[in-house]
Amino acid sequence: NWIAGFFIMIRRPFQRGDQIKVGDIEGTVQAVETRATLVKTYSGRLVIIPNSDIYTRSVTVHTAYDNRRMEIMVPVGLEVDLNQAIEVFREAVLGVEHVLAGPPPDFLPWEFKDNNVNIRVRWWTKSQRTYEVRTRAAIVAAIKAASEAAGIALPADTKISFAETPLLVSQPAAKKQKRAEKPKTPKKAAEPQPEQPADEARDPEAEKPKLGELNEGVETLPR
Repeated sequence: NWIAGFFIMIRRPFQRGDQIKVGDIEGTVQAVETRATLVKTYSGRLVIIPNSDIYTRSVTVHTAYDNRRMEIMVPVGLEVDLNQAIEVFREAVLGVEHVLAGPPPDFLPWEFKDNNVNIRVRWWTKSQRTYEVRTRAAIVAAIKAASEAAGIALPADTKISFAETPLLVSQPAAKKQKRAEKPKTPKKAAEPQPEQPADEARDPEAEKPKLGELNEGVETLPR
């Protein structure tokens, strides 16, 4: 671990503030000691990773570059005009905040599945995880709203699960009459929640790489 820590200090594969993934552990680098690398997960937990694991395993550095590409799969019915659907999706995606205009988003008819055509929607955004989460959620909502406005019906799940199918149980006539007379309370429509802007100063998922030594500030971390 000490030798691996020495080489990490020399080679500097990442900086403090970089967001990395090592095996099942993913988070932001807080500091590097001679024995271990300290990573804060996105859920606010401190993980101490032995430096030998860092040096001998594959490490993904999400913030090594300024931007990265994300994608989702959107199914449409076989009867849908793909050119029209792609144009509707393109306008919806380009209207989402933090989606980069260059490189431009891709909309690729990818495969036939379950009597649908899956369109692969790919876009570029900033490399920090907060922009991945926010743009993905906003794009799903934007595509759904744009599809409804354009009359493009997104297919529903047609699979039948017997575990979730309710059973019809016969009841006495009196109970049926009493239940029928009970007035139904109309459900209040849920109000749309405003999108929360990404606050880089207070969002731990928006942390940026920091210049300086890898072991700076290690004494301030909870141990």
